[in-house]
Amino acid sequence: QGWAAGQTGEYFRYKHLFEKKPSEADFESAQTVAGEVRCVVCAKIVRSLLGKARSFSEDDIADVLEASTDYPPTGDPVTDKMLKHKKGCNKHFKDELVAEGYMLRQCKEVMPDAKNDSSPCLWQSPDRPSEMSVDTY
Repeated sequence: QGWAAGQTGEYFRYKHLFEKKPSEADFESAQTVAGEVRCVVCAKIVRSLLGKARSFSEDDIADVLEASTDYPPTGDPVTDKMLKHKKGCNKHFKDELVAEGYMLRQCKEVMPDAKNDSSPCLWQSPDRPSEMSVDTY
């Protein structure tokens, strides 16, 4: 079926593998890139979440930050396992970034006037990804 299966965190966040199981080098590369874009990613997520808060009170902001959602069982064990772990930062990353079409591109491709090099830049595609794309590692 192409289901993702394993014991590390990415297997609790995704249902499908795109091409192959992530290698140690893939993991290290992802960690390096994450270090370069984490502040921009955080700012985008917080801005989006604050727009969803009922007010700027501490309780309303805490509610959107906690992202505690109980999902009804789907009957599919892989989907249910993924949804069980879809909360907090994991939920925000998928819902506020990935599902909204944000992705990483080389800066020179998407913002050549601001940064003309091969470093990663967060960029929003005009097209939203499919549900399967959101659930694919």
